[in-house]
Amino acid sequence: MPILLLKTIPEISDLAIKEISFFSISSAKIVEQWPDLISINSTDINSDFVKLVLLGKTFYRVLYKIFDDKINVEDRKSIYNRVKDLPWQSFWDVDQTFAVRCEGINKNKSKTLAKDIGQAIVDQFKNSTGKKIKVNLKNPDIEILARLKNNRLLLAINLTKSDINESIDILVRSGIILSGWDTRSKFGEIFCGGFSVSAYELAKNEANRERFLRTAFIKTKFADREKIIKLLRKNWSKELLTTIDCYERESRINICKEKIKGYREIALKKLDAIFNSEKDILATNLYVTSRKKGEQEEDLRWIISNVLNNHFWKTFIFIARGDIKDLKNIPNQVEHRKIQIKGTEISLIMSLRE
Repeated sequence: MPILLLKTIPEISDLAIKEISFFSISSAKIVEQWPDLISINSTDINSDFVKLVLLGKTFYRVLYKIFDDKINVEDRKSIYNRVKDLPWQSFWDVDQTFAVRCEGINKNKSKTLAKDIGQAIVDQFKNSTGKKIKVNLKNPDIEILARLKNNRLLLAINLTKSDINESIDILVRSGIILSGWDTRSKFGEIFCGGFSVSAYELAKNEANRERFLRTAFIKTKFADREKIIKLLRKNWSKELLTTIDCYERESRINICKEKIKGYREIALKKLDAIFNSEKDILATNLYVTSRKKGEQEEDLRWIISNVLNNHFWKTFIFIARGDIKDLKNIPNQVEHRKIQIKGTEISLIMSLRE
């Protein structure tokens, strides 16, 4: 059975598994050796890949696992033979180019490993097809990911080529999943930080078809082009069964509508309108809306003093810099995840009303 791998943020991998269940994809689990990877036993690789790329927001990339086993890292000949024995010609055509990218390995060992794996693939194609496949390090048709850890080698085809989601977008969608939102309960966001747009996309099952065009999936031999075309033409959209509002400073409402992608579809209301609302879920992404530490602290204090003491919400999700002192003053915290993104610690917090 084909196995897909999702590359994500280790601290939210459990939430990524919950998100993809929204798309009727099951049999997912965290890979023990690689905590930033989620393994999916795919019964329909074309359908699963299309759904993941069109709808998924809790992971960076989608990979196709080829090999994951223990090896003797000191025995280059053994590595070469193990790789050469794999049926590479069954994954893509000999007239396509490829490259090997190593992750989590020091520079010198990375060059040696990539060279040995690449040579094994070239020789396997030559033996099975009689033709020599070409390497293209700058812009290959097929990119092979190689990881080496504790005498274990992982090889996978990078089906999405580049990241399809940014780190902060992954955290936002993860916060929504963490809240347990059922897409029917009333959802509100304080300040335009991406939560209400991501919630709208999840509830509406909004498909981002542009992302598929940048992937390498169609270049593989297991891609069913006719089926993929049907899936891309399918109407994925669902009826919105709730209200999703964003409460913002009056001076920023028009800016958010015009400048921030997705907010034209969201009901933007003045900040003080929140006190006349009833929301099951409230969320705020201070890391995006208030870039400076001092601004994040000031906005958090306002929320703690004016919103959390009221009773028009049930669950509150926060994203903010992890070094803000007032985070500890958020009451009734049931989750506090600390996540490192590009050297910055970010906190993802869930608070429940008493």
